[in-house]
Amino acid sequence: MQDDLPSLATLLADYAALLAAGVPSDIPSPLTPSPLSPAKVDQLEADLGLTLPADYRALALTYDLGVIAVYFSRFHPTFKRDLLDALRFAFRDPANPDMSEGYATWSRYAQEYRAWGVIPVGDDFLQRELVLTVRGCAPLATDARIERHVIPYREMAAIARPVGSVWAFQPSNHVGGFTFVSSTFTQALWSALYLRVRLRPSPDDDPLMDPDAALATLATHDPAIVGAPYWRTWARLMARD
Repeated sequence: MQDDLPSLATLLADYAALLAAGVPSDIPSPLTPSPLSPAKVDQLEADLGLTLPADYRALALTYDLGVIAVYFSRFHPTFKRDLLDALRFAFRDPANPDMSEGYATWSRYAQEYRAWGVIPVGDDFLQRELVLTVRGCAPLATDARIERHVIPYREMAAIARPVGSVWAFQPSNHVGGFTFVSSTFTQALWSALYLRVRLRPSPDDDPLMDPDAALATLATHDPAIVGAPYWRTWARLMARD
C-alpha cells in the first residue's frame, strides 16, 4: 500500500495543475523554486544555535514554502515573507545591540519557542500555529503524560518529543494545549496536499472519496497519526464544505 501512494512531488505537481486551471490564475505555483542557498541556511542554524530537521531543510532548499497554501493553511511562518528572516524574527533578542529596527519588538513567543524546542512553520485554517520540533529525542509513546496526542500547554517544555515532529496550538488562548499533527514536516505537507488533491479537488463537486478512507490513507503514510484528532478534522471539514 505504501508503494502505491503518490510522492510529495506528484501531489505538488497535481496541486499546481489545479491552481493553474482555477480562477484567479495568478496564484503562485507551489512548484516555485526556493530562493534559499545551503550557505544561508547553514548560517541561520549557526546564528540560532539549532539544526533544522533534514526533511524540512531539504524542502526549504527545493521549494519556496512561502507560496504553498492548502485549504487556508500556510506552511511558512506568517510574519515575514523570507523564511530565514521569519525564523530570525521569531527568535530575535532585543537586548542585542546589532538587531535592526525591524526586529526591535520582543516576540511574545520567542522565549517559549526556545523553551519548547520548536520553530514556527505555519498556521492552519483554524488559526492554530504550526511548530516544528528541533530539540527532543523521545518517541511519543514513552511519556505517559501525552494522552490522545495532546500535550498540555504548561508541560510542552518538559516533555521530550521526536525531532522533526509537527504540533499545533492556539496562540490566542492556549486552550487544548499542543495537538500532534505529523511525524515530520514533509508528512504534514503530504497529508494536506493529499486531502486537497485526492479528497476534494474542487469545492464545487462532491468529495471523490469517503473522509474516513482518506484518513486511513494518511495513517498508512504516517502511522503515528492513528488516534490523533488533527487530520480527522481536516478530512471531515473538507468533505463537508
